[in-house]
Amino acid sequence: MAGLTYLGNIFYVTEEYEDIVDAVISKGSSLSHGQRLYFESADFDVQGNAIMKRHEITSPDSVPERLRIDNILLRHRNMNKAQAAQYKDYMLRSDFTYPAAIAEMDKRVRTEGVDNTLSYLEKMAYEMEACDVGIEDALHTRNQDEEIMPTYGFHKIDSMYIEPIETPWMLKQPELVRRLITTPERCKNLNQLKNLGKGCYEAQKTENPAPYQQAYKTMSNNQRAIFWDKYNLRKRQLMENYKLSDSGKALAKRVQYAKKHELPRLKANLVKLQKGQIKMRDPPSVQEWDVVWWYFSSKI
Repeated sequence: MAGLTYLGNIFYVTEEYEDIVDAVISKGSSLSHGQRLYFESADFDVQGNAIMKRHEITSPDSVPERLRIDNILLRHRNMNKAQAAQYKDYMLRSDFTYPAAIAEMDKRVRTEGVDNTLSYLEKMAYEMEACDVGIEDALHTRNQDEEIMPTYGFHKIDSMYIEPIETPWMLKQPELVRRLITTPERCKNLNQLKNLGKGCYEAQKTENPAPYQQAYKTMSNNQRAIFWDKYNLRKRQLMENYKLSDSGKALAKRVQYAKKHELPRLKANLVKLQKGQIKMRDPPSVQEWDVVWWYFSSKI
C-alpha cells in the first residue's frame, strides 16, 4: 500500500485479514523471511498510527522493577531496608525474576513472615545456583494462573504512515521578502539595525522607496510580524552585547537595580542627563543612550 513506512508495510493488515491466523498465513506469505520474523513477533504492537516495540521494565541496576529495594519496601511495610536488600539478593540468585515467582514470594512474606521467607530463599539461592530451573518448576510463569503486574511496556519506534514533507514557510516566500526578513540577522551594529527599522517604518510614505522598502510594502501582516520578531531578537542581542563606557555602565546598572516605585523619578533624571540639564563627566554617546533606554523599557 502506498504511503506506508518500511515497518508500516510489514504490520499493515487489510480488513480481509481480521483473524490473526488468516493474517499470519496470508500476509505472512507475502513477506520476506526477515520481515515475517518481525510480523509474527510478540514484541511489536500497533496502536493507531504508531508502531510500538516491547521493552522490559527494569530498574536502573538492570533488575525487574518489582525487585528494586524501594519497591520491595513499599509492598512489605514490615521489612526493614537490610531485609529488603537480602530479599532482592536471594531472589536474584535464585533466578526468581519472573512475575509469578515474585508474586509467590510476596505472598509467602505476607502469610509466613519475613524471617521464614528469607530463610527459605537463602536455601533456594544456594540450591538454584547449582542448577538451572526449567519450565517444569512450579513457580515458572507458564504454571501460574494468577494475575500479575506487567514487567514490560512499549515505546514508539516508527509511524505506520509516511508523514507528508511540508516545504518550510520561509522557502515559500518571494525572494525579496525572504531577504528582508533575514536582514536583521546580518546587521552588525545598532546603527544599521536602527536605519533598517526606520526605513521599513517609513516605507508607506516614501515617494521613491528603496528595493527593501518596496518589498516591505508588499508584505502581509503575517510576514511583517515575523520580520519584526527577527528585528527585536537582533536588537536584544546587540543591546545585551554592546560595550558601554564607564558612565554608560553606571547608568545601565542604576536602571537594572531600580525598584518599581523609583522608575518615574529615575526617568526624569535620565531625561535631564541626556539633554545636558544635569552635567556629568564623560556622558554616554547617542548609541549608549539607546542601550540605557532599552534597559529602562524592559523594567516597565
